[in-house]
Amino acid sequence: AASLAAFERKFQYFVANVDRMDTLFEASFSPLTAGGKPWCKCPRTHRFLQLIQSRPMRLYNKLTEEVHSLPQGGNLKLLTRTCPTPGCGFELSAYVIGVGKDSRGYPLCPGCYNMPQPEWGLSHAPGKGITLECPHPDGCPVVQAFTVCDDEETGGVFM
Repeated sequence: AASLAAFERKFQYFVANVDRMDTLFEASFSPLTAGGKPWCKCPRTHRFLQLIQSRPMRLYNKLTEEVHSLPQGGNLKLLTRTCPTPGCGFELSAYVIGVGKDSRGYPLCPGCYNMPQPEWGLSHAPGKGITLECPHPDGCPVVQAFTVCDDEETGGVFM
């Protein structure tokens, strides 16, 4: 009975963490990893992260083999600003949803998106599903840096 309980705990741990392993395997063994597009510099290694545009879209650091999830369903455009969050240092991108005059753009920091702080408020699960709104919670320093005014109607902010 004890060995069966131990096996069940190991299986539950595997089920809870298999998506992290799956993301790493996709980035490591995908032929696009070698041909990914240089996107922005990693603040720790100062080397370019590779933008892997196949689904799921992600940033990959060839040196450290780290994978940074990105919101799905939109396009990215590199901005010429660095993240205002203390200790982050990632270059910001614009996450654009839609086409033409119906498109909307939001600031995106890969570091803040993958490691949101609890004091920023509720955030989306990185890399899960299609993101059709700002990928950061309103309390994130990235959002605060781009905020023009509060939106009384929705309780959010205008950027």
